Amino acid sequence: MEIKKIADLYNVEYRLVYQDIPSCIVFDKENACVMIEKLRFECMPILGCDVYRMKNDNVEVLLPNLYRDKNNNESYPDFLRRSCNETMDFIINYPKYKNDIFFEFVTM
Repeated sequence: MEIKKIADLYNVEYRLVYQDIPSCIVFDKENACVMIEKLRFECMPILGCDVYRMKNDNVEVLLPNLYRDKNNNESYPDFLRRSCNETMDFIINYPKYKNDIFFEFVTM
């Protein structure tokens, strides 16, 4: 299931990054944390997390971003747990700006 459908299913708020690309959605910090738990529940490991800042209606990609792969000997449940935990830590500890930081997930 794609992320937008999961967000809609659980009524998690998101924003479109680009109006002409409806599948490219981002979450503020609070909703990103909620979405991680929904992805965990849906058994969808998170391969990455891109970070954006909305500045005067323009989208700016920020660094650092987060990416990971499943380790060779890692079970799917272990990878699911690790990916969700690392993504949650990444978002919680991301340097603060104002309220204009948004997160986009890349899932398996």
